[in-house]
Amino acid sequence: MTFRVRSPVGFAMRYKLPVTTVLGGERSSDAIAQRDPAFRAKLVEEENERLGRVRRFEQNTQDLRAELAGAGLAVDSIEELDTRRPECRAAIPILARWLPLTDNLIVKQVIACKLAVPGSKPYAPVLLHELQRTQPTGAPERLLREWLALALEMAAHDAIADDLMIIVQDRRMGSERAPLVRALGKMKSGRERIISVLTDLLSDEKVCDDAILALGDLRVVSASALVEPFLNHEDLRVRKAAMRTMVKLRRSSLSKRAARQPLPPAPASYKELSANCDLENLKPFLKRLRSVVESGLFESEIIEIADTLDALGRGQSREFALRVQFNGRRTPVRLKVVMEDHDCPDLYFFAPEDLITRFEVELHRFWAEIRA
Repeated sequence: MTFRVRSPVGFAMRYKLPVTTVLGGERSSDAIAQRDPAFRAKLVEEENERLGRVRRFEQNTQDLRAELAGAGLAVDSIEELDTRRPECRAAIPILARWLPLTDNLIVKQVIACKLAVPGSKPYAPVLLHELQRTQPTGAPERLLREWLALALEMAAHDAIADDLMIIVQDRRMGSERAPLVRALGKMKSGRERIISVLTDLLSDEKVCDDAILALGDLRVVSASALVEPFLNHEDLRVRKAAMRTMVKLRRSSLSKRAARQPLPPAPASYKELSANCDLENLKPFLKRLRSVVESGLFESEIIEIADTLDALGRGQSREFALRVQFNGRRTPVRLKVVMEDHDCPDLYFFAPEDLITRFEVELHRFWAEIRA
């Protein structure tokens, strides 16, 4: 259940509003203020407080913005940075360095928001340390902890799995743990311990839906019996999580049974096309190849391939037998996938030469668009 939450100034920047709007808000109580001097005095006091917050925000980001400008990222506000875009990724190490340096909680919140991207994985320890040292003494601190947890969900990797398991078992943190619970579903090592922790969290109403989703991401087929009762849970959110996980576990079970039956070798006349692809680009690439054939490479097949690869470890491989319609005839296509890295599979297509030629053309077009 991954979703994007905007930072404290995100709404204003999205709609091209001044940062003053976010840090205090506009008031539309002029009519009341004219009739009530006390109320008017209160508005003036609040306005002065708001302007103070604006000045502190600008002062606390001045040096940061200067450093960003030195890296070729000149912005009027750090909120303008879209760290998901390749041209803004140079900002990630700068933001990570500034996270523990600034004392302004709003600035910290915005930085944590900008670090909630996959490119921040090298800085997961920084985010973890900041989360551990931030005590929930008030609303601003609690909001910062939520942002840090969301950033850690994107940045988490095996090296911090033990720390995450300790944090998610602390039930005093309530629903703040939700992104960290989901992050455990992305881990590749310590699988047995993680499954044990997630199973225990199924009894925690604050994060049980997130634990269900994480078990689905890990493809823990043996957990089907534990997840199934949640299909009738009173909370719609939990029921949806259970449904998604049960679908994943059933597909994984079917894939494992199919994997036990080796496929026959591809015909000797078939040609080979190899490609290296990030997992995040796998589905778009396969959908692109769908445009080459008259039918086949259906959405369900693409989802099954992607889900199967999610469960593979480094060095593991899997073969898929696909049937497509090409040039008016049914054409078997063989796809072999080798997990060169956790999130970077090598793809090997085996098909008739004319179809391989068309696939190769689309491959070059696809990568040219990705790099543009």
